[in-house]
Amino acid sequence: MSRLKRYPEAIAAYDKTLSLAPDFDLAWYNRGYAFYLLQQYPEAETSLAQALRLNPKNEQALFYQGVIAYDRKNYQMALESFDQVLVINPDHEPTWFNRGLSLEQLDRYELALEAFTQAVRLNPKNPQAWFKQGNVLIELTRYEDAVGAYDQVLKLEPKNEATWFNRGLALTGLRRYEEAISNFEEVLKINPDNQDAQEFWQNLQQQVQRQKYRTVEV
Repeated sequence: MSRLKRYPEAIAAYDKTLSLAPDFDLAWYNRGYAFYLLQQYPEAETSLAQALRLNPKNEQALFYQGVIAYDRKNYQMALESFDQVLVINPDHEPTWFNRGLSLEQLDRYELALEAFTQAVRLNPKNPQAWFKQGNVLIELTRYEDAVGAYDQVLKLEPKNEATWFNRGLALTGLRRYEEAISNFEEVLKINPDNQDAQEFWQNLQQQVQRQKYRTVEV
């Protein structure tokens, strides 16, 4: 029933199952997952906690426990859940990605970079992980590496507006202004109403003109 998005009916079915078999950890997990999909987080947390009490190595229960904590902006608690998943399954790519998100929110950028690097190692075709890797690299002022990460996104999603924009920011940080201008032009091709891209484009055009003027003066 969960797959058909009939979550209330699914929860009722799990309740019936649990009335007969209260120690059935998979039913507790599925009940918690259904509540998560309904964004009823307290009920989801209660059910997932029961699943983990019965089976502490249920990595999916730990994972969604972390996702719920993240959604509720409890990033440290989310991180602790994701770390427990990785003890059980070190190659769980979604956990590395979500661990990176949590560390990014905690401003722990070096560790976030490590997490996103693991995520793209496990799944090189995840554009979100490459994008987040690029964002963290910008925070670390590693602009050249950020450009490389954004290039990987654009191989997968050539019309990704946010990636073209952030790539332009990285190129601006490298003072490669004419290349940055072309990136903001790509943004405006995709979304002509992007005011931030318009402002960066105008400012960089002025910066390039000033540089040319100073060169002529010299």
